Amino acid sequence: MDAQDDRVETLDILDVTVDRNAFGRQKDSFEAPLDVTGLDEPFPAVFIRAPLIDDVGEGVDVLATWDGRPGRRPQDGPVVGTSFHPELTDDSRIHDLAFFEPTGGERWSTASRGDSRHRESGMNAHIDAVRVAGTPDGPLPVVVVGVEATEDVLPIFVGFDEAASIARGLDAQDIGRPLTHDLTLDLVEELGGRVDRVVVSAVSRTARTIADLHVQTPRGDETVDARPSDSLALAARTDAPIEVAEAVFEDGRRDPSEFDDLRDIREVMAA
Repeated sequence: MDAQDDRVETLDILDVTVDRNAFGRQKDSFEAPLDVTGLDEPFPAVFIRAPLIDDVGEGVDVLATWDGRPGRRPQDGPVVGTSFHPELTDDSRIHDLAFFEPTGGERWSTASRGDSRHRESGMNAHIDAVRVAGTPDGPLPVVVVGVEATEDVLPIFVGFDEAASIARGLDAQDIGRPLTHDLTLDLVEELGGRVDRVVVSAVSRTARTIADLHVQTPRGDETVDARPSDSLALAARTDAPIEVAEAVFEDGRRDPSEFDDLRDIREVMAA
């Protein structure tokens, strides 16, 4: 692999030239069907901060392209490289093709797919609104979390700075310099990680909600204890799925009309 930076020492096992993160940040991630030589049906390729393979050497076979660009999946002898993440789907055919490639013109069928992702799941949720309640002690921001298959919502009370950060993340607002959550996301992504999902998982003895931040890293999947406000701010910047434990929702569910008259935090920020 050709490195543009002389400080980077490559393994010299795949003759390609790569432009790192050419597809943009994690928020620009996408999934696309990819026609791959050796597979009988398109592969659901997940592109996350994906490198663009600009050029390939003479001994490299290009097995797939995306949007007319060469080298989305190059192969050089026993070495296979991908710009996408085959491990993030339930389809194992790329791994099968890389490690157990058939001979004699055979093709891998979709019957070789396997489910490699096992996880506990909560109730699918989303950020419905970020509002501010006026109290005698000052403004009290609340993130109104909507939950799938029910009209009730889960209010999560947060600090003003955190609420403002969540709103900026939802709006993809760039203020010209990275704030704490932007910097945190940059660090995660530059180190090869990806925010996988956020789970509002428990309520503490002091009635505070607790969240688990699930991050995929080169070392494997990691779960980080985090405040819901910080976790939701990262989810807002990455479109990562949000889940709420059923017990947490049942404990804190409210009628959404209770929050209709509260001011949107963007109005308060602009005042």
